[in-house]
Amino acid sequence: MLVEALKRVRAPGGSLNLVCTQERILKTFKITGLAQIFGIHQTVDQAIAARKSEQCLSHPSGHGRNLSHAN
Repeated sequence: MLVEALKRVRAPGGSLNLVCTQERILKTFKITGLAQIFGIHQTVDQAIAARKSEQCLSHPSGHGRNLSHAN
């Protein structure tokens, strides 16, 4: 389900950042290699900051695309 969601948001230039606070779940992402393709963060604030950083990097003007996100 997460991989399908990632494909859908990437198509128009979006990204998908995850918040994972449980080590056993994070371990599963690492073992399967999914930690390499998802932005995984410890807090919602870190995930939001990463998204803002991605927007600035992809748009030199600093005006990245504003895609809605769900908490």
